[in-house]
Amino acid sequence: MSSEMQPALLPQLPIDPYYQLLQPDIVWRPLPPPFELKGLTPLFRNSMEAFLSSLNPESLGTIWSPEEESDQRPIDNSVFFRDDDNDKHVYLVVHLDEQVKEPSHRHWGIRWVVDSCWRKTPEAARCLEVITDLRGQRLVNWGPLTQVHRYHAMKSDKDTAVFSLGVFSRQQRDQLEAIAWHIPVLMPLDGEWNCQNWVASLLGVAVARGLISLDVVKDVMEKASEKEIPIETTRLKLDN
Repeated sequence: MSSEMQPALLPQLPIDPYYQLLQPDIVWRPLPPPFELKGLTPLFRNSMEAFLSSLNPESLGTIWSPEEESDQRPIDNSVFFRDDDNDKHVYLVVHLDEQVKEPSHRHWGIRWVVDSCWRKTPEAARCLEVITDLRGQRLVNWGPLTQVHRYHAMKSDKDTAVFSLGVFSRQQRDQLEAIAWHIPVLMPLDGEWNCQNWVASLLGVAVARGLISLDVVKDVMEKASEKEIPIETTRLKLDN
C-alpha cells in the first residue's frame, strides 16, 4: 500500500457503501480518537474491551443501558493472539454456503492472520466484520475481534473464498481497525443493507484515506460478487 496517497472523496463502488450513514468528517479526521472515557461508548458487558468509537451504541447495532442487560460481546482471543509489526496480507473473505444462492447474500469480512503467544493453537484471524448478536436477531459492529475458528474457515476450500487486498503495514492495519470502529450499521434494516455494504463502506473510507487503491478494491469486490467463484480462489494459500 502506498504511503503517498492523500485523502480524497469517498469513491463509488460496485456495492452501495451507504456513505450517508457515516460521520461527515470520517475521511480526514485523526483516527483513532484519544482514549477518554467521557464521550466514548461504554464497555461491552462481560468484556474488558472498550469501544474505541465516537459512535453511540445504537449506531453500532448494540443495546446498552445502565438499567437493562446489555449485549455480550463475542469471544475475543486477542489476549493470546497479538498482531505484530510485520507487513501482512489483508484479505476479503467470502463465506460460501450452498443454501445461499444470491452472491449479495454471502457473508463478507476483512481478515488477516495473527500469531499465538503459545503453541497449542499457533494462528488466528483478526476480523473486521459485522456479525449477529447472540440471539441471531441483529447485525452488530462489535469492533475488531480475534478468533481461531474464523482463521480455520479461511483455510477451508469448501466454505470460503479468499481475496488478497494487498500487503499492509502494522500502522495501516491499525488504521483499518480504527475505521472499522466508525462504520455504523443500519438500524432499522431496509431489506437491502447487510455485511457486504458494511465492508464496502470500510473499504471506501480506506481508499479515501489513502490506505488502498480504488482499482484493487473494485477488482476484488467484483470478483467476490460473481455467482460462480473459481475454485483456485477458494484454495488460495494464505501468506502471513
